Amino acid sequence: MVEPEPKFFFAPSQIEKRKRDWGKGMIEDKIEKATRMITKDAARWLTLDTHAGLISGMAPYVALVAGRANTKIGHVVEV
Repeated sequence: MVEPEPKFFFAPSQIEKRKRDWGKGMIEDKIEKATRMITKDAARWLTLDTHAGLISGMAPYVALVAGRANTKIGHVVEV
């Protein structure tokens, strides 16, 4: 099997290309629609856990770094 050759991808350049390809405002509309769709779907499976202060937010950070984070919980740290 022949492996595909890696190709460099830089998001800001791709966004500028799409702006030229699709015309004014189209990339923003597509991003907005995708964000709404993702947010609506996330409400089905994502739970938000709020932490008061940076010290309180350290436990989920340590779990993330150690590879033990629960991917169904989003953490919001209020400072």
